[in-house]
Amino acid sequence: MHRIEDGLKMFMSRTERPQLGKDDMLSVIEMAPTDVRAGDLTSYKSLSALFRAARTGSPMEYWKSVPMFAHFLTDYKVGRMLDGRIHCDREAVDPLLPALATIDPDPYRRYGAVETDSGKFRAVRDHTVGQGWWKLLWVPPSLPYVEPSGAFAEVGPDVTKQLVFSAWNAAPTAITTMLSYEAERQILEGSPRHGENTAEARRKFAGRLRYNVRDGEPQTMSALALFIPHASLARAGDPLELASMKGAVVDGASVREAAAEAGKSMVGGTDIDPASRLGVWASYFSVPGTLPAEWKNDARVATNQLRGLDEYTQQLGKASDTGGADLDAGSEAGLYLAHIDRMAQSSVGEPAGWDDGVEDLAVNSPANCIYRALGRVVPDEFDGAELWKAAVFAAAGLRALFNRLDASELLDMLYPEGAYWQKVLRYCEAGNLQAVLDEYVFQLRSQQAPGEITNEQLWALADDIRCSLSLKPAQMVAKYPDGSHEDLRMGVRFAVRYSNAKTDEGDSNRMPDVRRAFNSPFWPFVLASTSVGQEGIDFHWWAHSVIHWNVPGNPVDFEQREGRVHRYLGHVVRKNVAAAHGAAVLKPGVTDPWDTLFSVAASEIAARPEDSSTEFAPHWIHPGKHKIERRLLDHPLSRDVPRTRHMLSGLAKYRLTLGQARQDDLLGLIKDGAEIKPLNLRP
Repeated sequence: MHRIEDGLKMFMSRTERPQLGKDDMLSVIEMAPTDVRAGDLTSYKSLSALFRAARTGSPMEYWKSVPMFAHFLTDYKVGRMLDGRIHCDREAVDPLLPALATIDPDPYRRYGAVETDSGKFRAVRDHTVGQGWWKLLWVPPSLPYVEPSGAFAEVGPDVTKQLVFSAWNAAPTAITTMLSYEAERQILEGSPRHGENTAEARRKFAGRLRYNVRDGEPQTMSALALFIPHASLARAGDPLELASMKGAVVDGASVREAAAEAGKSMVGGTDIDPASRLGVWASYFSVPGTLPAEWKNDARVATNQLRGLDEYTQQLGKASDTGGADLDAGSEAGLYLAHIDRMAQSSVGEPAGWDDGVEDLAVNSPANCIYRALGRVVPDEFDGAELWKAAVFAAAGLRALFNRLDASELLDMLYPEGAYWQKVLRYCEAGNLQAVLDEYVFQLRSQQAPGEITNEQLWALADDIRCSLSLKPAQMVAKYPDGSHEDLRMGVRFAVRYSNAKTDEGDSNRMPDVRRAFNSPFWPFVLASTSVGQEGIDFHWWAHSVIHWNVPGNPVDFEQREGRVHRYLGHVVRKNVAAAHGAAVLKPGVTDPWDTLFSVAASEIAARPEDSSTEFAPHWIHPGKHKIERRLLDHPLSRDVPRTRHMLSGLAKYRLTLGQARQDDLLGLIKDGAEIKPLNLRP
């Protein structure tokens, strides 16, 4: 029997979520919504009058649970009454509708501030958007190589995505709609070019990284340089290498200086002739080693390979992402390929000399960052051409990111001076994009079969990166019950609901895409769900915080919620492992930082076999300052408080039954007066 059990454990096992003795990696944070305003009470009064007239019961739970309930009441009984699906006394109900709390459409059209009627929502808003998260297009890395700057230095490194659970069906829609609007508002309010919040105005936006050709001549080669890796300069500009040589996090200027020194030696130390200067891109592509060595510096091979890659992406239905442009895929692809032809010609000619700014592309271009990140997980003898093409393929996702309206306006706000492609480079350096992508590729690789990576696995990594950045915003509808205004169709991106809500194009099979995007370092930063997302789904890659908008009715559901972010190689574990063992990575010779990190951590754990709490360390648990965050949102003095206390008592008993009691929960149970009889262990 034991032989069968041992054999099966090689392939399957089931273990309850581990505990860590006195330090169980759980932090309980009270987010009691004490900021109750006059408008909240007025909203409740109006809602109460409506419920009395409609004879539908008490409005209290609706008011507490769904911000701006009047906009999102469709699926509830009162909503069906107003839609005419259920009979009600319209003469009594209709005069009350204008008094309900709704969004004023005039400020909304100007990206103006919109106040809600919910203290709960304000608590969540202040914790996320209110802390400046709208300035970040990705979560800061757990192990930075370069000192954060700009918005990333302002916000700080402790950001983690938020998972919000509610038992109310309308709550996730309301929460994500209002949060996404607030993030977008912070970016676009007062914009001289895109300060009008209408569908017509958004359709006029053209991506800032579009490819243009005039009189047969490519006009946006600098944009192309962001998304085509340079095989030689990418190695010369690796920030991990300089940080490893220094043994510590370095500043961005030092990395660029080191890249410039190495790059100048590749062109014999000659500077570009000002009379023949075409732009930084020309010098960048002409530095020897742009193309994979397997192509033997043949321009025809390069163009044919990249044309084939573009055809492949078109077959996937994602051809040369236009970033909001109104060009069809064929036109955009043709313009892109014209730029590719020019790039290939530049890469096989004589070096143009060194131009200031090439080092910035070498270190911080999205394509070079992805090329290095993918290169960390392949052996030295891996096909360099496949690695290079996979990086081009994945980089198209980052082009889609920086082509978005919100990203364009954000970078213009943060960096008023310079061309847009230069702002992209500054932002990538400020946010440690290289370290972020290294961590992301490590996570993606951990889900694949172990052993030496195959070509198919490499392309799967590249496709995951590309797709995670291509989540289309869903359209949520905020209705005006009195019909005084047209319904608002509000796009959600910063925060999304875990559901199959339709996108702009009408797609509705959205849940797998939402899960992939949330399990990436990029937006969305908040995911709200009902019970549909609380069991059997992993949301832990970049999240270790669960907000209980309201608690479930039983401890098993509560345990399942928090189990979504307390899992193998979770965000909280990586943060603690990086804090404890980061010095082991920042030293010469380390090529795969995250694999090295966990190898060092595992070796240290193995040296303490007498400590039974290390059974699941370091991949499931690891001590440190970062915790799984249990965030509670109970209204003070409401019935929510004893309801939560009762549920937590049940949770303590549930864990005790499993033999995995949490000490803090047990102490709370005893304080509540529960009788726990001692066990008589005498012979």
